Amino acid sequence: LGDDKLARRLELWSRVFIGGIIFSDSEVQQLEINLKRKYKSTIIRQDGQDIRVPELIDLLKKEVNERKRHNLQLKLSKIKGKFDNELIQIVKLHNQRAESLGFQNYYSLLLYLQNIEEDWLIAIFDELEKKTRDKFLEFIESSKKKLKLKKFQVWDFESAIERCSFFPDSYFQGDSILSILKLFYTGIGFKFDSTIIHFTQKNLISNIVSIVVKIPTDSRIMIKNS
Repeated sequence: LGDDKLARRLELWSRVFIGGIIFSDSEVQQLEINLKRKYKSTIIRQDGQDIRVPELIDLLKKEVNERKRHNLQLKLSKIKGKFDNELIQIVKLHNQRAESLGFQNYYSLLLYLQNIEEDWLIAIFDELEKKTRDKFLEFIESSKKKLKLKKFQVWDFESAIERCSFFPDSYFQGDSILSILKLFYTGIGFKFDSTIIHFTQKNLISNIVSIVVKIPTDSRIMIKNS
């Protein structure tokens, strides 16, 4: 096309439609929902009581005894292993859907939908690792002292993070997101102040990845709490 802006808009719409085909696949969605439900509802016998996976993870975070944390981690790993075949089936289906649209695999499709070059992504992660390495090692050494460990193991991470200090929710102003959005949109040339903004809160499906938008009369952003 001779019109660069129109070509770019068509390209973006193409990505939207491809994403819609992939993310609204009812077969894959149902398999993912069933897997999450079965995993979280798995019952484990712990200290004479029946508990589920979320409760097991909570125990792992709060357990102060290193040996007991190790045992809890082994139980969690064993539970995860029970669902390997179902997870592999989902991964294969994702790749099959991506291949049917001309992509090498699901990973390549996701990079395309987000307009990310793989080499750039790897370089960013390398740079991030370099810049955070010293702080990460400081965290490990500090956690070893707090937990009284000679060696920091993988099953100690949850417990160490649980003991970190975080800013309370009250530290952040309720409307602080507006100032952040304004800075972002101003930076990309969008007239933020000219837009009428409405906030709507809805209970969304746990694995939702997109919402319907009406273009060009409005622009919607979904901010999802993890």
